[in-house]
Amino acid sequence: KGVMDLFRRFMFERVYHSEPLRPDRDRATFVLTTLFEYFHARPDELPEEFRAGIERWGRKQVVTDYIAGLTDVYAIELFEEMFIPRKWVGYQSK
Repeated sequence: KGVMDLFRRFMFERVYHSEPLRPDRDRATFVLTTLFEYFHARPDELPEEFRAGIERWGRKQVVTDYIAGLTDVYAIELFEEMFIPRKWVGYQSK
């Protein structure tokens, strides 16, 4: 137990609450909040297995569960796919 307490304290001080990582935490919060708001407003765009649970557990909980289950990489890819404009092929700026 003592080692785990030391490890936990280290992780909170040096990773979870570290000042140098604040910009990344803020960006992650923005990505997750934006995805939550999007799917909460458009539950029909959730995967079927999640849509099926809305009546039983409610939209907020289902969207929360969906977002919580995303890997970091997939959440970022999904955000980029949904909200970041793609370069136009062949577009030439003057």
